[in-house]
Amino acid sequence: MDVPTEIFGELDRHDGFVGPCTKQIQAGRHDSTCTNFPTSFRFINPAERPDCGRPDSTCTNFPNSFGRVNPAGALLQKEISNEDISHHNPSDGSSILQPNILRTTASQLSNPLQSQKRSSESQSGRGKRLTTSFCADSEPWKLYDKFANLGTSGTTYLALGPLKSSTVAELVVVKEQRAADASATKVLTRIHHENVVSLVDAYLFSGKVFFVYERMDISLARLNACCDLKEEHIAAICREVLEGLKYIHRELKISTHKPLYENTFLNYSGHVKIGHIGTSLLSGPEEQGQQDIHSVGNLMLHIMQRGTMFGNPQEENLQNPHDWSVSILDFWNATKTSPIENLLDHSFLTTVALSRATFAPLVWEADKRVKLHWKKNLLAL
Repeated sequence: MDVPTEIFGELDRHDGFVGPCTKQIQAGRHDSTCTNFPTSFRFINPAERPDCGRPDSTCTNFPNSFGRVNPAGALLQKEISNEDISHHNPSDGSSILQPNILRTTASQLSNPLQSQKRSSESQSGRGKRLTTSFCADSEPWKLYDKFANLGTSGTTYLALGPLKSSTVAELVVVKEQRAADASATKVLTRIHHENVVSLVDAYLFSGKVFFVYERMDISLARLNACCDLKEEHIAAICREVLEGLKYIHRELKISTHKPLYENTFLNYSGHVKIGHIGTSLLSGPEEQGQQDIHSVGNLMLHIMQRGTMFGNPQEENLQNPHDWSVSILDFWNATKTSPIENLLDHSFLTTVALSRATFAPLVWEADKRVKLHWKKNLLAL
């Protein structure tokens, strides 16, 4: 399926990523194959070559300058994609930074890590809006080594976490934002839910809050641009997103404060997750639950009439209702007034939705098409 170039161009702008469709690259911002990350890598499908998880890189000096196993290949055995990220967004063009050598000593490997200590301290309050000591009063780069910028804002990074063993480290996304009120960070706590992008760590340093998130593989927006999602896919996405909202509303006692279509991410395991939960925690406990549920209906419209929502992302009218079943139309209308519990019991979700595993090949295919699209555009420059 050929995807219109304007869709990718819009997604580059919408997601904040540096892709070949953006003006910066069209203007020749980078002329090095080593500074347009991760498109400088040609990844090998691990399903076709199980013995080879290392990317074929055009830049031999990266990332072996880390002084350990290639983080984009053998470390992770999967591709580096977006912010996209999210909480992805959450598959973007990125610029390589000069990494610091990881500060891993024998004492660090033998003693509990600082982040693990803070996580255990807040364990009893997980999922509760409590005052905790989860947010550390220090910079994150003492524990995490950033090696790439995501997007053009300069506030989102790819980084390597502490070694889990002698050769394996975790790839994370670190996002920074201004701290209007430092005392507000006391409500931050470790977040782990199967439908919410995990908040691993948080730091307060020099008037900024740094959120450390698990890394997702692609945003819903990019998946939708590359794949023809059917009703059963829409049902599965809505089910997962509603489960995440139920946790956010009931346990965290907050609202997302963000449009869900722009703030939903997937990984290669097929998990669908709501992103930027740290920002939502800092935004306060205002009750906007029905607005979040209404956002589920808006998410559906973006998928059901793909490519027509860019001019008016908050469009509330379905242009061609006759193209869809009575079940999905009834569910879409229900998102305007019904509570989460009723929506989760709706027949559209209980009888139509697929299992999350069905998203794994779609995520892989979408990520592949995005990279091929970039490659064609870069060769044309």
